[in-house]
Amino acid sequence: MEFQLLVTCILQEGNAFFLVTKVDDVITLKVPITAGVAGLFLALGVPRCS
Repeated sequence: MEFQLLVTCILQEGNAFFLVTKVDDVITLKVPITAGVAGLFLALGVPRCS
């Protein structure tokens, strides 16, 4: 079984950052990440969640 993982955006809640991903357009995951990793993803063009 293969899954497709799609990074959709970076979410900030207070001082916490999350990488929001979708698995096969069925499940949405919020993975906690550090501010440094969030900055890297934002610099690479991953959008902020609105």
